[in-house]
Amino acid sequence: MSALPGTRIGPYEILSAIGAGGMGEVYRARDSRLARDVALKILPDAVAHDADRIARFKREAQVLAALNHPHIGAIYGVEEASSTDSGHAPVTALVLELVDGETLADWLRRGPVSIARTIAIARQIIDALDAAHEKGIIHRDLKPANIKVTSDGVVKVLDFGLAKSIADIDTSRHLTQSPTVTVGSTRNGMILGTPAYMSPEQARGTVVDKRTDIWAFGCVLYEMLTGRPAFAGDTVTDVLAAIVEREPDWSRLPGNTPNAVRHLLRRCLEKDRKQRLRDVGDAHGLTNQDEGEAIDAPGIFRLSKNGRAIALTAAAALTALLLATAWWALYRKRGEPLGGASTMAFTLSPPAGEEFGTFAFEPAPAPSPDGARLMFMTGTGSSVRWWVKTADAPEPLPFGAGRGVERVAWAPDSQHVVFCQDQVLKIAKLSGGPATRIAERCHLDFGASWGARGQILYTNTDDGLEQVSDAGGAPVVVSTVDHTHGELGHWYPSFLPDGRKYVFLLEGTDVEKRGIYLGTIGSSTRTRIVADSSRPVVIASSGGRVDLLFVRKGSLLAQQLDPAQQRLVGEPLVVSDRLSMNVARHDGAYGASPSVLVYRRQSADKSELSWFARDGRRTATLDTGGDVDVGGFSLSPDEQTLLFGRIDPDTGVRATWSYDLRRNVTRPILNDDAVSKGSPVWMPDGRGFAFHSYETGMPQAREWTFAGGVQPAAPLRFAEMVMDLSADGRTLIVLRAAGTADPLPNIWAVPLGDRTQKPFAVVQGQFSKGTAQLSPDGRWLAFTSAEAGPVPDIYLQRFPSGTKIKLSQGSGFDPQWRRDGRELYYLTADGTLNAVSIGSQDTPEIGSPRLLFHAPVGPLGGSFLNSRSHYVPSKDGERFLVRIAGNAGPVIVRTNWARQD
Repeated sequence: MSALPGTRIGPYEILSAIGAGGMGEVYRARDSRLARDVALKILPDAVAHDADRIARFKREAQVLAALNHPHIGAIYGVEEASSTDSGHAPVTALVLELVDGETLADWLRRGPVSIARTIAIARQIIDALDAAHEKGIIHRDLKPANIKVTSDGVVKVLDFGLAKSIADIDTSRHLTQSPTVTVGSTRNGMILGTPAYMSPEQARGTVVDKRTDIWAFGCVLYEMLTGRPAFAGDTVTDVLAAIVEREPDWSRLPGNTPNAVRHLLRRCLEKDRKQRLRDVGDAHGLTNQDEGEAIDAPGIFRLSKNGRAIALTAAAALTALLLATAWWALYRKRGEPLGGASTMAFTLSPPAGEEFGTFAFEPAPAPSPDGARLMFMTGTGSSVRWWVKTADAPEPLPFGAGRGVERVAWAPDSQHVVFCQDQVLKIAKLSGGPATRIAERCHLDFGASWGARGQILYTNTDDGLEQVSDAGGAPVVVSTVDHTHGELGHWYPSFLPDGRKYVFLLEGTDVEKRGIYLGTIGSSTRTRIVADSSRPVVIASSGGRVDLLFVRKGSLLAQQLDPAQQRLVGEPLVVSDRLSMNVARHDGAYGASPSVLVYRRQSADKSELSWFARDGRRTATLDTGGDVDVGGFSLSPDEQTLLFGRIDPDTGVRATWSYDLRRNVTRPILNDDAVSKGSPVWMPDGRGFAFHSYETGMPQAREWTFAGGVQPAAPLRFAEMVMDLSADGRTLIVLRAAGTADPLPNIWAVPLGDRTQKPFAVVQGQFSKGTAQLSPDGRWLAFTSAEAGPVPDIYLQRFPSGTKIKLSQGSGFDPQWRRDGRELYYLTADGTLNAVSIGSQDTPEIGSPRLLFHAPVGPLGGSFLNSRSHYVPSKDGERFLVRIAGNAGPVIVRTNWARQD
């Protein structure tokens, strides 16, 4: 309807027209009951009977009702008026908060907005979007005309008419099924949204998510700074082509635009949404008041004298964040600490085209002792790359040693690093030049430390500790792992300032022994100082104080260490809670120097198990009651019971759980993370399962049965990682290291029926091997192997020996058979699930790999080579139970983090 002044709709009297509001007409009206002015949004007569418009109109009311935020226009109610009330056909009106002021579009007609005011407006828009995304709602039509700014400078985001719940978006829809309009009336087959602010995925008509709003925010931010749209054209087609094909004109940005703002713009306007900023919250205050991270401009963190944080407003947080990250890029004093004399916090973004690992930030980032440089890793598996970030360079530079570098450790001079590459310990100078080989048999995945006396302490391939001079020479064994008494490894050494004393993690099956120990070079004496089992880091301040960082129940703690008394003193300070963890390696996602702390928190996004059809449609999600660990899951032969790993978020302990798919009931089976390692493999009759554990101090195959109630695990007389059991239950397939001279795993078969038969090697060689599974008829073994290069492939080999055939084309992980053996499945590195038909002959007829669908399992590689942890096919191959990877949290950098005023 078109309402005239004086028209009444229920208790609301129309005062004047305000203008169009998305798909409705908006009027100022007087609420006679509460004596206040409101905004009424009403569908125009031309579309008042359009079922699609009415549905979207009502959805807007539901969306706004779910949102309650100071920077989102509120809804007061819905008013349905009869023809008697309105003088027209029956109407439905949204009763909205009346927001006085101009739209951002009105501002932009007068030209660009100042940088200071742009930041003030941007932080409020981010707050609004963050609140909507937290509720699972994406706006889908963010633009200047939908953003009002009051005379007091308060921003209100309006018009959620196209908003949609993330849960309601059908991710299975094909391009040809996507809804689409836009200028003018809405018609079937057009694109929803406003062309100039559409994301590339909207322009293509594909499925959208919250990163579409991040793109639109980038467009709005660009337009505020330049006074021009980021993407323009004479026609809608021209605009959409620019969005999909061209970059914005970055030269139009004002010359004084902070580099951090430029970087934020580029992250928001990445055409590939995988490279785009993942969460709008990452741009607006990555600190949380409950974590003790707050603002003391120009930084984001201030410690009072007692070490407790002082929290300020989220609005100040964004201003400080932008200033802090701008400083990061603009700080030019070579060799100065990253934070100078300031205390600040901000996020670390990966270089363009790179991503941090999904599950944890590992190996840990490494700030230099003087705080002037930061080394960090991107990618997973064979795609791992190391980068060096300095205060005098706007972008990080690749570490020149190339790929295959494990964890790095800094020299005390902050100019050199030691690292392990292909099990060779090397030293490199950051200013350039070739690396120097100084030792063999290194295993820096479990850490190294470079002491003040020129000694490098590192974990060797036997998981003990060795030291070698930084000038080279013969390594000296410092400690040997006592496997006979349940020790598993001596990991993560960290020198104290004197270069003689050091701490390390002793991991083992005896809870009375495992923990963090203090040792001395040249002495076999060691003292346990912390019972918690996590990677320790020593931090020494200029005043001589020594602090120890370690993780307890998911929280990163700092506590003073007294070397003379060989104990911790005082109370621990919680540096960060909910730290992202690699539980299997007892490693927290953090790195620290006296002036720089880098860490990653757990994401609110949790992994889950969902059923997918062969065409990629998600058909159901299981309620497992918690985050499903990447360690693996297994479906029983009758497909009624699921076994899976779950990590307790409070204790960090991994347990194996069962899930009854008929009754939707879960229960713990194995509670000790030293016992329940790896993917469980069901016995053919479903009476129990096999798994590998460290219960005896060595990796060992174990059997757990359900007969007469849950029974203790029995050893299967073979000490390695369980991969599969044959369909007749007579052969166990395991992954076994051949020895210290060849630490790369080989695939072995263990006869179980005849005790006189000995285990034998099935696949051997100087290359990494991984997941293996026997065909149902026991005639063929499918396995993962990197024998053709750094990227693994899927191979098929006659069992127990014979012909070997390469199946995958480019990469392959996690091969699994259909129950009848006529089809084999595997994943590629990008998570695509493929199927290969297999004939039944001795020399099988093998079809070409056929793409089924993209499984959202996260990046593959590295430790995932040896794990059946991503999916399980149903016995008929028509459904797949997939572990959907949760998103990782942001990587946060804090400078001068331990300073106390």
